[in-house]
Amino acid sequence: MLSLCIDRSHLGDDQLIKLIRQLITKRADLSTIIQADGAPMSGCDDRDETTLQALATAQIVQRANLPVFLMLSGGTNAKTTELARLFNIPANGIALGSFARMIVRKQIDCDDFLNNKDVFNDALVIARNLVETSLKHMG
Repeated sequence: MLSLCIDRSHLGDDQLIKLIRQLITKRADLSTIIQADGAPMSGCDDRDETTLQALATAQIVQRANLPVFLMLSGGTNAKTTELARLFNIPANGIALGSFARMIVRKQIDCDDFLNNKDVFNDALVIARNLVETSLKHMG
């Protein structure tokens, strides 16, 4: 499995697809994950706008009908799966790093986070809710 993180910041749409085609030309179908990156490290809030670039990048890849898995990242948040479904973007996964860290920041900043079951479980409930909400919208 090869994972490629791509974004639209330096390449036009056609150049982006041409590059991906070059990189996967000798690879078996569905042996590559394209991480459609929006605005890296910008998912620290839950506004629709922060996820739009990732969705736009994903849509470019989707329209090219490439034999790849598609993962959304960069600016992703709790709205990403809902908007992906609205725009008919069948993502195979969503990276929620910055947003996920932000919503459990209070818990993970506790000095006893790993040893305090109550604090750890609070973070787990919050994170599980984010994942379950995302899965519900993808399903």
